[in-house]
Parts: sequence; structure tokens; C-alpha cells
Amino acid sequence: MTKGQKAVTEKYFILPLVLVFVLSIFATIFVLGTHPFRTQPTVFDEEWNGQSHHRLLQNYSSGASKNKLNVTTGAYYYPWHGEDFHNGEGFLRAVLKPRQGPELGEYDDTKKKTIKWHLEFSDMANLDLWVTSWWGPEQITDTTTRDTIMKQVEKEGHPLKIALLYESTNRLRVNREWVLDEDRIKADMKYLTKEYFDHFDNYLRIDGKPVMFIYLTRVLQREGGDHEAGQTLLQKTIALMRKEAKQEIFIVGDHAFDSYPEDVMSSTAALHNSSLQILDGITNYDIYGWMIGQRSSSYPGVDRLNRYYFWHQARWKQIAAEHNCVYIPSVMPGFNDRGVRDSGKVPLSRRLTPTSREGSFFEASLKRALQLVDEKADNLLVVTSFNEWHEDTMIEPVRTQDQTTQPESMTDGLAYSGYGTLYLDLLRNYTRDFEEDPMRWSKMMSDYEFE
Repeated sequence: MTKGQKAVTEKYFILPLVLVFVLSIFATIFVLGTHPFRTQPTVFDEEWNGQSHHRLLQNYSSGASKNKLNVTTGAYYYPWHGEDFHNGEGFLRAVLKPRQGPELGEYDDTKKKTIKWHLEFSDMANLDLWVTSWWGPEQITDTTTRDTIMKQVEKEGHPLKIALLYESTNRLRVNREWVLDEDRIKADMKYLTKEYFDHFDNYLRIDGKPVMFIYLTRVLQREGGDHEAGQTLLQKTIALMRKEAKQEIFIVGDHAFDSYPEDVMSSTAALHNSSLQILDGITNYDIYGWMIGQRSSSYPGVDRLNRYYFWHQARWKQIAAEHNCVYIPSVMPGFNDRGVRDSGKVPLSRRLTPTSREGSFFEASLKRALQLVDEKADNLLVVTSFNEWHEDTMIEPVRTQDQTTQPESMTDGLAYSGYGTLYLDLLRNYTRDFEEDPMRWSKMMSDYEFE
């Protein structure tokens, strides 16, 4: 080979490498430049237009939910993020090393740009419903739902439904004591009827009635006097709510947490029954509390998961049906509140077992929960949660990062992944492929006999 031939060969060998290198630099600048991984609680500023997020939509059509079969999918949505995300409070992913923040950064969901992206994410996941946390009139959860979410849904003609989660720890307590504050309840129901039930076409209805979820009805049940005389705090509260709504409303209680007693003639069973008679539906928000309880293991495992859905929750569905009350199953991806509370709680891993993959607990839960949907509740399934970052129960996209266990004081040694859109993908795939099996209940009963 002559020197000239050698030079030509080197030229044609080196040029492609240089071209690849230059293109990779431009690609990096484009991605990081349009969406820097922010450490400050501010997003959607005037200089940033969020274009990098369009990569998330490449594999989805805008009409994703049209492919979904016979199941209605909802998620608890927290509209409490402002300019300082949520009062500047911490969350687990913010202190992981490396940090794993929201795909949108620490956003402000009073901004319509945030809601537009959350609607896109909901389409990607086949979500039909947001159950939005409600802490009272003119609180940020109220104004964001009323003035931003509902208006954006109406503007886009989006099919998303909205229901409210009535936050009882705020609305039904005074100085940390559970009370029947009649004036507050009357004012709340008048306000909710005017601003939500009678105002918003996309407000969720079952049997033609506006639906309201109430947090911790199981706690309200224990307060008060003689349940046979309708004197528990729950009974008195629900009766007053129905009266002041001036219409029939469909109330879903956060109720299916404690085990229904084996002795159906016991006073505890009678107390539960009295609550089921005044509620229209029941569900369980706190899957963590049942999965972990007093256990020291963070991994739920197959046996405990089966017992939860096919014995504990199936039992609640059966008892609810006997009292003309619908049942709504729920799923949760995991739980870790160490970023906001020094509670010492054992986290709930997002992996079913130590050797399982990221998202395996959520996936296994979906498979089981879908067998419990109730046709009288439009086969509704609810996810805890879309964006509760404090307790790390969110399925909202997280910026992609390698998994980490650091710092162990926060993770308890569990591996956390910057999972991207994994949970949206799982929810979409399982709800898309769900087909109602008319024999599912009898099959389940034969495998898990109630004692």
C-alpha cells in the first residue's frame, strides 16, 4: 500500500467516527439543554418548552385508551404542587444518589402545561379517572382541580373523569380530634354540589350519582356510640352529607383494610355491617399497612400477595355484595415515606421478591386485582397513586437513572430505579389485555376458601 492509499484509507475510516462523535454531542446538548435535570423546585419556565418529553410519546397514540377493554382505571391524584413543589417538603427520590426526580422536574400543577403532560401520561397508561385529593374550599387542591384540571379537560374535550377524595383527616377533625362539625360538613356539601357535582360534565357518576371517595371511613366507624342506633361518627357524618347534597350521591369508603371477622355474629362484624349499609362502595387505600404491618421484610412475596387479594379483599367483596355495596380493588407500586417523615417505617419494595425485577410487585398486584373488579362499579380499579411523591407510591414517570441503594438510611438497602414510563406501560398493557372472565369468581373461590 502506497502512502497515498494509506492516507485515503485512514481518511475514510476516521471521518465516520468523527461524524458519530459530533452527532452524539449535538444529541446530548439537545436532550440536556431542553430538559436539564433540575435541582431547584421550578419547571416550565419561559426558556424551557418541555420538548424532550415528546420522546415518551413515540410509542403511544393519542387515542391509547380506545384500545382498552372492559375495565375502568383510576388513580389517586394529588393537585397540591405549587411553585415550591409541595411546600418545599422532601421526597425519597430527591435524596437518592444519583437523584431520581420527576420526568417533568419538580413541577407546579397549577400550570396548565403540567396538566397537559399529566393528561398525556394518563392516555399512555389507559387511565380513565383521577380521584383528586380535596382538602377544603379554596385550598390549593380545590383551586387546582377546579380552575386548572377541570378547565383543561373541558378545553381539550378530554374523556378523563374526575372524582374527589374527601380528606377526612382535615375536614372531619378539630385539634386532631374526630368530630361531627355540622357547620363545616354543610358548607362543604353545598360547595361541592355547586362547584363539582352539578357543574362539571366529566365528573364521575355511578348509577347516575356523583361519586365521592372518603378517606379513612374505617377510622370514623370506630368513633361514636351505638351503631345500631346510627350513632357512630361515620353513620352520622354520611347521613348529614347525603341530606346536605340535596341529591343522591355515591359514597365510596376507604374501608376494606381490617380483616372481616370470621365470626359473622360478632359485634365487630355487626359494626362493619352497619357501615356497609350506609356506604355505596368500599375500597382500600392503604395496601402498605396490610402488606407490611408489623413485619420486618420489605418484600411482599407471592404468598402474602395471594392472601391479600384472594382471601382478604375477596372476602370484603363478598360481604359488601351481601349488603348491596360495590367493591373497588386497588393496587400500589410500593411505599417509602422516609423522604418526608422520620417514622422508621419499613419500606415496601417495588419488587415482589429480592430477585424480582423493578415493577414486579405492581404487575403481580394488577393481575390479581383485575380478577376482583365489580361490574356494578363499572369494573373500576384504582391505583394508589399517580403522584404522591412523599410516600413514593407514584406511577408518574421518573427520570431514567441507574438503580441505587444509596443512602441506605433512606432506602433500607432496597434498590430504587429511575424507571421512566415503566408503570404507565404496565398499567396500559394489563388494562388493554383485560377481558372479563365470567368464571373468575368461582375459580377464585375454589382456590381460596373463606374460613
